[in-house]
Amino acid sequence: MAVTASTRWDAPADAAAAAQAGLPMLGQEMLAVHYHAHLDVRIAGTPILVPAGLGIDVARQQISPLHTHDATGVVHIESQADIPYALGQLFIEWGQPLTAGQVGPHRPAPGEVLRVFRNGHPVTSDPAALRFAQPPPTPRSPRPTPSPRVCRRSAVSHQDKTSQAKQYRDGCLTV
Repeated sequence: MAVTASTRWDAPADAAAAAQAGLPMLGQEMLAVHYHAHLDVRIAGTPILVPAGLGIDVARQQISPLHTHDATGVVHIESQADIPYALGQLFIEWGQPLTAGQVGPHRPAPGEVLRVFRNGHPVTSDPAALRFAQPPPTPRSPRPTPSPRVCRRSAVSHQDKTSQAKQYRDGCLTV
């Protein structure tokens, strides 16, 4: 039997769900702890759009430490302290259930299995309890960092909108 799923689970009209998730609504983003996670939700292979504005109350100009700015699936974790926020809190903000037997409005039918992965590895525990975690710090190189490069297949030089020349070497734009 084919599974059909809505690809849009809209954000709640009121960001008050953050309080239900145990998250404070702040007057500004707190950046002492600031990292990002990426969330993909798929039902029977169909991608579900993670909506913009989760945890953001535009009318009251408040923001939760766990929020989304756009619909790319990037979850912002921005807090004054390193608090172990959980995936279940984000789903509560979203107004969607997340349990071992349900994700959003979808309950697996007989023969279907709910699978959760973190960094490509299966998670067998309660998906709502899955904690967001800061990535490990990257080691710093003692050498200067090379300029970012945007590669192209051809071109010798290019004029941008401000008429400043950008030089291409080996087919890559050096900025």
